[in-house]
Amino acid sequence: MTDAHSPAAPAAASAPDMERFRLKRFLESLGDDELDHRADPIPLTEIAAVLEGNPRAVWFDAPGGETTSLCGSVVAGRNRIAQAFGTTPDGLLPEIMARLRRKGRSSKSRATPRPCSKSC
Repeated sequence: MTDAHSPAAPAAASAPDMERFRLKRFLESLGDDELDHRADPIPLTEIAAVLEGNPRAVWFDAPGGETTSLCGSVVAGRNRIAQAFGTTPDGLLPEIMARLRRKGRSSKSRATPRPCSKSC
């Protein structure tokens, strides 16, 4: 008899680690030189001015006084994109190309195409 915690359970073994790819986790991994973290509430009308010309990613904890956070300019630099892919800026292109060549569940096309929703 096997359960979900058993190594013999195929579903548990093939499930991707979704926590690893959360945006929040990536933002938390950025250093002060790459992230401008703003914990204080900020009016929505001031967000664009904060992002404009800011070389760092910006994480607002309380945009418009809300409880949902907001981030911007996360992939505005090659260094951050490379970090998100787990490589260096020089290794970014080869890493992306290698990932595009990999066969996986997410790269398979649908067996039957969906019909066009608009009049064609």
